[in-house]
Parts: sequence; structure tokens; C-alpha cells
Amino acid sequence: MRTVYQKGQDLEEAVENIERMILSCSNEALTQNRYSIENRKVVIDEEVKHEFDLWIDIQVNEQYTSTYVFECKNVSKAVSKNDIIIFAEKIEVAKATKGIFVATKYSSCALAQAKKHKRMELVTVSEGELDKIHGLGNLYVSFNDTYVDVDLTPYSKKQRKDKKNSFRNKVSTANKIVDQFISIAAREIIKKINIESIALGDYEFPCDRTFEFDDKELMLDGRHIAAVRLSGNMVYRKVCPAIRTSFNVENRGESILFDKVKDLDGTELQPIISRSEKGDGILTLKRI
Repeated sequence: MRTVYQKGQDLEEAVENIERMILSCSNEALTQNRYSIENRKVVIDEEVKHEFDLWIDIQVNEQYTSTYVFECKNVSKAVSKNDIIIFAEKIEVAKATKGIFVATKYSSCALAQAKKHKRMELVTVSEGELDKIHGLGNLYVSFNDTYVDVDLTPYSKKQRKDKKNSFRNKVSTANKIVDQFISIAAREIIKKINIESIALGDYEFPCDRTFEFDDKELMLDGRHIAAVRLSGNMVYRKVCPAIRTSFNVENRGESILFDKVKDLDGTELQPIISRSEKGDGILTLKRI
């Protein structure tokens, strides 16, 4: 049984996930690090402390920034008139463009009080039934890493120039180019195996792939390369985490939080699916 405090944190995290997804799927101006999100931001105004569950700054242009603040209540009791008055004061302190209150239900007095504040929006959140999440099915999270030896064959003037390869790269750093070859080989292996049919667990697949190039098509460390051969193994892990929480925020979207998983290095990650009202959706793996 999760505590009231933990339930509050769950909702705050869900709202943040949805807002991040909305911003990342927004117009191009908002995908170039032109917004910032802070959790539990504290502002001191005339010696009075105010804490904001979520604070978002969006840089409109070089001169102007819009601020949006959120208040999240994940309790059975309805939001009261006093809760609205306190949040209205927070909106003024933040000089926010808009303040959004997210809660399960509101009292009639709270609804009436909110109408007095033009920059405040009340939205309702509902918690999804974990065994009836619409349109999701089983989430399979996979990790792979390729452990290979790399052999480079330099080009000699006597070699024929009839070898063709669709891969062309102008990156000068050899390691970056080799990493791209490894990624291509890994994707090819994954494509050959039927991921849906294999059971959960760890697998090891052989990797033996040779990339061939025309003369002067690929240069590494000052040498023209005729071929790059990768030989070794790819390790693959497939997991299916259970859903921990699910929230649907009115007019904003849905956030589904899964049990944590471990990648091949033992790092714990939190799978999160965020979906907007428009149907946009992303899966993120949050490092814990």
C-alpha cells in the first residue's frame, strides 16, 4: 500500500512526464532546449516560502519567457476553496502565464472560487485500472550490447575497385565510425530473430559481418580502408515489466509508469509511456 506522500509523488511524476511529452512533440522552437522543467521549486517572496509541484519556463524569444506552474493533489478529499486561494497566490508570486491545478475532484466552492482567477485552469485526473490499460498490451523492453573484434583491411593500389557498399560516412573519428558499423550489425541480427516469439531472458547471438568499400570511400586514421570485419557476439535481454501506476489527466494526456528494470550493465531504469490527447506517445527509460 502506497502512502499519501508516495501517491502525491506518483501524480507529480505523471504530470511531469505528460508535459515533457507535449513539449517534445510541439513545434520546432520547443525542441531546441528552449524550455526547462523544475520539480518542487521553492520561491521566497517577502519572507514567505512558496513551493511549486511543477514549474515550466518556455522561452518564447530572446526577450520573453512564459511560466506555467502546476499544483497536484492525489487524495480522496475534494479540493477546497482555500486550496484554490493559496494556489492563486502562488500564480501571482510566480508571475505565471497560467497555473494548472490537477486533482481527482473539486468542491463546488472551489469551482466557484477558481472562476475568479483568469489565469487558473482546473483539470481532473483519474487513475487507470492497471489490468485494463487501453491499447497497450504487453510492453517488452530490450537491451543489447555487441562485443566484437574489429579488423581493418587497408586498401592497396592493386586491389580491384568493384566492391560496393551503401554505407558512406564523412565523420573523421575512427571510433565513431566503427560504433556505427557495430550498431548496423546489431540491428541486422535483431531483425533476423523473431523478438515477439522468444521468451523473456538473456540471449547471446554470434556476430560476423564484413563491410566492404571502394577505394577512397572510407578513410580511418589516414588510411583508405577496403573492409571492416566485426567478429564476436551480441548479448540481448528481453524483459516485460508490470504496470505500477497509470494516470489520465483531462485535456493533457496519459502517463503509465512501469516497474523498474535493469539493463545489461545492471543500471536500474524506469520505463514510462506518455501519451497526449492528440495521440502522440513516447517511451522513455528514466535512470534511477
